[in-house]
Amino acid sequence: MVHALSAYPLGFVKFWGLTRRPVPKIIESISEKNSLPPSNAVLLVLEFATHGTLHDFLSSKKSMDWTEKINIALLIATGINKALHSKGIAHRDLHSGNILMLNVPDGNTPSIRGCVTDVGLSGYVRIENAMVADEQEGVFGVLPYIAPEVLGGEPYTLAADVYSFGIILWQIAANKLPFRNRAHDISLKNSICNGLRENRVPQVPKDYEDMYMRCWDADPKKRPTIDDVMWELERMWEDSVDGKLSTNEEGADVDDDGPKEKMDKNLDNSQVHSTDIHPNTVYHSRFFSTTSECTLEFTMEDSEICWQQSFTRDVKNLV
Repeated sequence: MVHALSAYPLGFVKFWGLTRRPVPKIIESISEKNSLPPSNAVLLVLEFATHGTLHDFLSSKKSMDWTEKINIALLIATGINKALHSKGIAHRDLHSGNILMLNVPDGNTPSIRGCVTDVGLSGYVRIENAMVADEQEGVFGVLPYIAPEVLGGEPYTLAADVYSFGIILWQIAANKLPFRNRAHDISLKNSICNGLRENRVPQVPKDYEDMYMRCWDADPKKRPTIDDVMWELERMWEDSVDGKLSTNEEGADVDDDGPKEKMDKNLDNSQVHSTDIHPNTVYHSRFFSTTSECTLEFTMEDSEICWQQSFTRDVKNLV
């Protein structure tokens, strides 16, 4: 899979090979001791992501105009389309932590590109978009990015990737993590399944807003394909360069509460990027059961939120 994806260099991090060499000293110096790989472990050698994840990049940028924002979204969509969806492959774990931002040499001034990574869960889908799945009754991912039908136990489809990308488009517009001000628990899971979505972002190009809202439609059949999204983003980028983009002057606050915030054409992250994140949010991938017999509980361990799956089983089934 990794070799196949490396054939499309624009949308994915370059794969240089495998190694069993000792961990370099520079990695030891910047890594936590318990995060280092074991001795003689097989390691993937990948291209270095200068700017970290998409979330890191958005947080660090002092200002971004819509031409730059749409260009980043376009590059990500193109990578997903060309390397995955056009071949009938779903990523199955799209979120901003799985998109890395790299420098691309462009004369004297390097440009930025967004690359999709962590394709360990990627897999082919059938012609009717039903996942060729294993038998486990659950899904692996980051809760705010998981499509409601998948949370409800439906097979994973290419349309579920489009839902996840719609959340990423919202995040690029808002410069905020989705659902960062509430616990990522069973209550949020049920709310998403019942239609909860993030608030609209003020002063966003109308076409861009319409597109991400179509991407997160509750009905997978009403979502655009990633190919449609790619071509629409390309048109928006051209309009942005020509100064033809119109924005929605009105819109709900990005936050459920707190001070009202506006997004200017040149967005100042020092004003809109909030550090007020609920302590029970989890933005790395984990397993969620989709069975009615599963409950999700929070436990505190080493200052991190961990999921526990508590299963109830009929004793008769064990005989």
